[in-house]
Amino acid sequence: MKRDLTFFINALKNDVQLSNKTFGLLGHSFGGMATIGVVQNGIKIDFLIQWATPTEKYGKSMKYQLESGLFDFNSTLKFDDKHKKLEIMDVVSKVVENNLTDDNKTLRKKLDKETKKHGYKRKNWVRFKYYTATPTLDLIRQNYEETYKNIDIPLFYIIGSEDKFVSPKDNTELLNTFNNNNIETRIFKGLNHYLTIGEINPIKIRKTPILYDIDNEALEEIIEWTLSK
Repeated sequence: MKRDLTFFINALKNDVQLSNKTFGLLGHSFGGMATIGVVQNGIKIDFLIQWATPTEKYGKSMKYQLESGLFDFNSTLKFDDKHKKLEIMDVVSKVVENNLTDDNKTLRKKLDKETKKHGYKRKNWVRFKYYTATPTLDLIRQNYEETYKNIDIPLFYIIGSEDKFVSPKDNTELLNTFNNNNIETRIFKGLNHYLTIGEINPIKIRKTPILYDIDNEALEEIIEWTLSK
């Protein structure tokens, strides 16, 4: 995704008809990880809006999804005790953090060895282990903290207070600890991951036609902030 987005941005910036235009990016959820990723890779833009983007490193957002009750992870972490699932998640994140240069095959072997020590055995998953899928492993590898700390363009981080996919408290607090004057954060009271009101069923997301029909107050604030840049 980052590679495609990088190509797209460069194509626009090289268009002579757009040479005097302001370029900004808005990324929602994991899409926000793609937009901060292109900034990390050195692509120059003028502003960035991060909408309910996981800012915490090494897959911590998945732990929050378990804690918030959004997902139970029963197919990949078959334990009666939620704390045991969180323990295995922590073990996986630590192994990944300590072996970031490993290819996925080598990394999975190390994960197999370490998680087995913590009681993660064949009976504890249905078809695949927690870290088998490449997208999951790639997500756990992500760490954009230094990019956020040093970002030198305006960044607006927005999230709903009722978000069960990404922790409103933990992610905004992390950004605020960086004391970067370029970063503004805003938690919209009563809104969910899509800045709407009500519960979101993750199983039926693709069949929900108005997911991005966001709250008027949130929309107006996004537009106002964007026009000020």
